[in-house]
Amino acid sequence: MKCINLPFILALLAGTTLQSAIENGIYHHSEHHPKHTAVDAHGHMQGFGEIAELDIRRATVMSSGNENTRYNVAVHIPYDETITTSAYWLVVDGTAYRQEGGGSSGAGEDKTSHLSFTLNGPEKAEKVAALLNTTCLHRRHPGHQLAAQFNPLKESYEPGEEVVVELRLKNLGADPVTFLKGGRNRAPRDNQYHFNAYRYTDTPEQVPDKGTPVHHGGLGHYVTIEPGETFTDKVNLSKWFDFDTAGNYQVLGTYGMYLLSPEESFNILWEDYLTSEFSLRVGEAEE
Repeated sequence: MKCINLPFILALLAGTTLQSAIENGIYHHSEHHPKHTAVDAHGHMQGFGEIAELDIRRATVMSSGNENTRYNVAVHIPYDETITTSAYWLVVDGTAYRQEGGGSSGAGEDKTSHLSFTLNGPEKAEKVAALLNTTCLHRRHPGHQLAAQFNPLKESYEPGEEVVVELRLKNLGADPVTFLKGGRNRAPRDNQYHFNAYRYTDTPEQVPDKGTPVHHGGLGHYVTIEPGETFTDKVNLSKWFDFDTAGNYQVLGTYGMYLLSPEESFNILWEDYLTSEFSLRVGEAEE
């Protein structure tokens, strides 16, 4: 069975002339009387209206992962209450990307609306950045040198007692390191942390994680570790595991980090995970 592109057929019935070539830009969405057509990122022909004359106040084109294959585009315009989440198309080299989100921020004269798009490939991202008169922000390793260590606050814990450990991150490099603390803590626990725990008897027994890594974002703030300095934080392991059984435990702790540009805090340079293994004891020491 052949697929029929309804906007394309309607345009022909209405006597609309569809252009075979289309310039890069942002276009109005139009289902019934398209002026232009292009193939979308899924290989489907789409129709849309005229190019949008937007008063762009600010735009960002930013990689969403270390591999630099997928990019988020945000276009900020003066506040417009009529903006919806799918009113526009972004066209790059004949491929159309539908608007995936929108909203508003700020207040008074500073209030703006924004349009969000997602596209694939660094080459197309560079072209969109040039179109929007901004810089394409690729992920790049900042060369950070951080040593991670988890330390139990007590030599031993009673069965059922809350187990709190301290995270220590020391900057061994010559440059400051800035990262986002928070952003994953709107949840029963801070999911910037990850843990795996084993209780050692005759054979290692994995301790089940009683919680969930699901979170809904949360408040965060920027932290800078100067060369030679150490960042510390405390975390309650009892939100991950029940330590009701006496014994020796081996735990692998991980701290997820968005490393940021000191000049542009919204610019994520790299996503990294710092890991350290540690042990703790619950109950009396074994002979």
